[in-house]
Amino acid sequence: MEQKCIDCLPESVKNGFLGSSYFWYYIILTIIIIFLSVSLMDTKSEWYQSLKKPMGLPSDNVFKFVWAFLYLIIFIGVVIAGSNVKNINSGCVAIGYTLLLLMTLLWIISFSMYEMIFISNLYLVISLIFAIWVAWLVTPKRTGKNIFPVIAFGLLALWLIYANYLGWSIQYLNPTS
Repeated sequence: MEQKCIDCLPESVKNGFLGSSYFWYYIILTIIIIFLSVSLMDTKSEWYQSLKKPMGLPSDNVFKFVWAFLYLIIFIGVVIAGSNVKNINSGCVAIGYTLLLLMTLLWIISFSMYEMIFISNLYLVISLIFAIWVAWLVTPKRTGKNIFPVIAFGLLALWLIYANYLGWSIQYLNPTS
């Protein structure tokens, strides 16, 4: 199964995705995703303000800070995991990280820009699955002795569980939206 995950990747990725060009790719991708995520989340819109919201919803400043912080620590986790292995697992971590970033961005776009609560919740579920998968890929048994990557993706998974609670609660409280 893991072999299929990496067969389509260039040789430099198969030998560790922290090669110079790929390292910069992940830095740039992470910065772009952080910027877009923070700037696209529009909690001031008339649509968002009209929604019934569940208990425990953080303020928009907390929400933006937590997302930016989580993107930063999972990037560090990917760098640590990627520097410890140069094998198939490294390529799968790179793929999982990229897809995870894209799914979280699609969540924000579908929720804030297109006001599609149900679709955005599906992206949250998929993001949670990718976060758990990457957390499993970066376990110390698979990547070396460093536990930070697992902690980083574990924190992201916990936040995504909470975000799923909020998202599905908003869907339930606003069935016509």
